Amino acid sequence: MGHHHQHAEVNGFRLYLTIGLNVIITVTEIIGGMISGSLALLSDAIHNLSDTISLVLSGVAIHYAKKDASNSNTFGYKRAEILAALFNSGSMLVICVLLVKEAIVRFFHPEPIQGEIMLIVATIGLVANLFSMLLLKNDSKKSLNIKSAYLHMLADTLSSVAVVGGGIVLIFYNLPWLDSLLTLVIALYILKESVGAFKMAFKIVMESTPPKLDVIAIKNRVESIENVKNLHHLHVWNLTEKEIILEGHITTEKDVMISESERLLATIKEELHHSFGIDHVTLQFESTVCDSDTLIDNNH
Repeated sequence: MGHHHQHAEVNGFRLYLTIGLNVIITVTEIIGGMISGSLALLSDAIHNLSDTISLVLSGVAIHYAKKDASNSNTFGYKRAEILAALFNSGSMLVICVLLVKEAIVRFFHPEPIQGEIMLIVATIGLVANLFSMLLLKNDSKKSLNIKSAYLHMLADTLSSVAVVGGGIVLIFYNLPWLDSLLTLVIALYILKESVGAFKMAFKIVMESTPPKLDVIAIKNRVESIENVKNLHHLHVWNLTEKEIILEGHITTEKDVMISESERLLATIKEELHHSFGIDHVTLQFESTVCDSDTLIDNNH
C-alpha cells in the first residue's frame, strides 16, 4: 500500500481578499481614531495591522507548502503552514494579554470619545471583519494555519461589536468604562481560543505523538499480526496537522526472506491505515532483537 498525500485545498483568493479588506479597515480606523480621539479605534487599528501581517504570513506559508520536495528539503515545505500557525496563534496570545492590560488601565482612567464618529468607523470595521471571517470559515476547518488567521478575524469581529456597542452607549450615556469591560471579556475569550491553536501547532513542531493516538494500542495491534514478535524503537509524529508518520523496528518470530518481509510490511501498513489513520510507515525488520527492545528508545 503506497503513501497517501491528501491535502484539503485552501482557497487562496479568499485569503487575499481578506488581506485587502484588513488593509482598508486598518487605514479607516487610524483616520477615524485620530479624528474622534478614540484610543479604542486606534488600538483596534493596530490589532488589525498585526492581523494583516499574520494573513500575509499565512498566504506565504500556503505557497511554500505546495512546493515540491528536493534534495535539501526531502519533506518539502509542508511545515511552513504549521510555523505560520504557531506565529499567528502566539502573537494572538500576546495581543490578548496587551488588550487585557489596556482594558484594566482604561477602566480606571477613561478618556472622552466622540461616540458618533466612533460608531460610524466601528460599523464599517464590523462589516468588513464579519465578511473576512465568513470568507475564512470553511478553510479554517481544513488548515491549522487558516484557523489561526480565522481566530484573528473572529477577535476583530468581536472587538468591532464591542466598539459599535460602546459607540451607541456613549452617544446616549456617559459610561466610558463599558468599552473597557467589553474589551476585557472579548480578550479573555479569544485568549482561550488561541491557547488551543498554539498548543496544537507547538506539539506538531515538537514532533509529539498525535493526541488521538495511543502508542501502546499501536504496539498491541501490530504485535497481534502473525509472525510479528516485537515492535520497538517506535516514533509517531505529525508532519502536518493531517499527515502522520510512523517509524520503528519489527522483530519477526522467524527469519524471513525479503519477499516475505514485503508482504508482512504491506499487512502492517494496511492495519495501521485502517485502525489508526497512519499512511506514512517506515519499518526496519530484524530476525533478532537489537540492542534494546524498548518501545520508546531515548537514544534516538
